[in-house]
Parts: sequence; structure tokens; C-alpha cells
Amino acid sequence: MIIYLDESGNLGFDFKQKNTSRYLVIGLLVCWDDVAHASIIRAIKKTLKNKLPRNTPELKGSDLALPIKKYFLKEVSKPKNWCLYTAIADKKAWVNHHMNNHHQTLQKKALYDEVAKRLFSQLDYIETTHRIDIVVDRSKNKDEIVVFDEAITTAVKERIVKKMPLTIRHRNSQEDAGLQAIDIFCAGIGRKYEQGDLTWYQEFADRIAVEIEYKF
Repeated sequence: MIIYLDESGNLGFDFKQKNTSRYLVIGLLVCWDDVAHASIIRAIKKTLKNKLPRNTPELKGSDLALPIKKYFLKEVSKPKNWCLYTAIADKKAWVNHHMNNHHQTLQKKALYDEVAKRLFSQLDYIETTHRIDIVVDRSKNKDEIVVFDEAITTAVKERIVKKMPLTIRHRNSQEDAGLQAIDIFCAGIGRKYEQGDLTWYQEFADRIAVEIEYKF
């Protein structure tokens, strides 16, 4: 099992600022086998080659026109053995929850880690897999990576055989086509909740296995 994780939105809590998102979206692209994984990688590379200007370094969901995203989806839809899991955190509700239940300073990364941990606990069939490889878009410093990895490892290892190989890698999205793929899907989920725009979301909604909104 290969899982790619990315997010849409930001971790800011100053809602008076124009660029502060109301929601934090975390998405997982779950490939159940090597065939699905290879198809994802191939679709990204083919879209970059055929639909973007030469030397474009990566696909970014927020920058792509709808026809390009639909081209990518057509390419990646051929195999069936992949799906999406997504969690949507209402950040205003998180702030209220934190203020009512905690006394320490509000930590932005704590929200990210908590939502990701909850989402991983929703994964189906991980008890039957032989290996889990998790790839995360690199956005954390060394200390934050340690805390995040411990949270995710705890959520997953409670449900798998003790000796099952489990790896978590933090990579640059320009270097990993799978991260570009989940970024494209997260962009659509983010627009659904921030702007009420379903245009791109509805194209791939049938691939979403789990979609949970957390109001804490």
C-alpha cells in the first residue's frame, strides 16, 4: 500500500487576514497495489508532457485549468485500485475547542497532526496489506517531522501486524509525481469548502472513500 498525503488551505488562525483559510483540508491518495501506483505516476508525467509548457517543474492543482485536470483524471481512472480519503477541519471550531479545553499556546502544527492522525485511523483494509509506504509533502522542520511521524505511526501500528514494514518519507513535490496527484485532488476539495465550488470536485467525487468534516 502506497499513500500520498497533502493538504489544501493554511494553518493561520487570524481570520481577519484575507488569505487565511477557514478550513484545513488533508487528503490521502491510497494506491492499493503497484499497478495503481504506476498509473498515477504515468498520468502525471503524461499530463506534464502533453498539456503544460516545456520545462514546467510540476503540476499544481490550484494553477491548472479544468480541461487539464480532466485530462489527468481520464489518464488515471483506468485502474480501479486507488481511492481518496479526506478530512476537513473547521479552523474556527478548532480555535474555540482549544480555548475551552487547553491552557497552553495554540500550536498550528498540532491541528495538522491531529487531523492527519484521525484520517489515518479511518483507512480500510490495512490489516491485510504486507507493507505501507507513506509519502508526505515536505513542509516541516526536523522536530516537527518527529512529532508528526510518531502520531501517524501510532494511528497505523495499532491496526497492523507488529513486524509489518511501515515507512514515512517527507519529500519535495517536484520530485514526486504522487504528491502532485494528491495536490490536484486536494485543490478541488478545498474549493468545495472554501468557495462552494464543485466544478472540479464533482469530476472525481466517486473516488472518495471517506470524507469527514471535523468541527471538534
